[in-house]
Amino acid sequence: MQHRVAILVFAQSPEKEARRKTIIRGSRRANSAALRLMLGKTARLVRRTRLPAFFSADLPISPGGDFSAQLNDCLAFLFSRGYTGIICIGNDCPMLSVRDLHRATAALMAGKPCIGPDRRGGVYLFTLAKKEFEPAFADLPWQTNRLAEGLNGFFCRQGSEPVRLAERSDVNTAGELIAFLYDRYRRTGWITRLHNIVQTVCHSNYVSDNRRIPSLAMVAAILPRRGPPIPLKISGCQADFGAIAI
Repeated sequence: MQHRVAILVFAQSPEKEARRKTIIRGSRRANSAALRLMLGKTARLVRRTRLPAFFSADLPISPGGDFSAQLNDCLAFLFSRGYTGIICIGNDCPMLSVRDLHRATAALMAGKPCIGPDRRGGVYLFTLAKKEFEPAFADLPWQTNRLAEGLNGFFCRQGSEPVRLAERSDVNTAGELIAFLYDRYRRTGWITRLHNIVQTVCHSNYVSDNRRIPSLAMVAAILPRRGPPIPLKISGCQADFGAIAI
């Protein structure tokens, strides 16, 4: 059997995504720019695989459908176009790699499913073969911290134990963005540009002990407010302790 594998990037446009997701507080423009940067990084990554790739926003989706219905519409469309296996990803896992996509492709070619679990119990990647596309798939616990477990059980019931990729973190909240930037402070390229976007919200100096880490003001600038603010002046930027809890 000849395998035809495609990648589905299941994500909204940066403008629509920015209306429902806030990873930088205090500036809609910065929030949208950060999400656009993450989507651009995902697009470049996908191009490097040289596999056919589709953006869900460009596919025919039933208006008003929930997450599960829209995902099913996208998968059904691609399977109807002759693809036998789909690698589905989002745009919120910044450490997704080309190697992850190659391993997922190899699993599909070998007739095995593949799951990339995130650290909250969801997934940042999964594969689906056309033969596995059945009604029960729509009933999985989508958008919950039980999805990785649900997908694993779904595939095992079909007699296929999935290949599991390394566990990775998604960035869906301001706290997760700070954790990612802190963990990757030595990185350059697009991560540096993401860092610069955050800095436009609150201009402040890094504190340094021979390494670059986010300052208190930077943390306060992007995290959502919690509790009554206690004003704190740092490097000309108004911050508050109530915004710092993660």
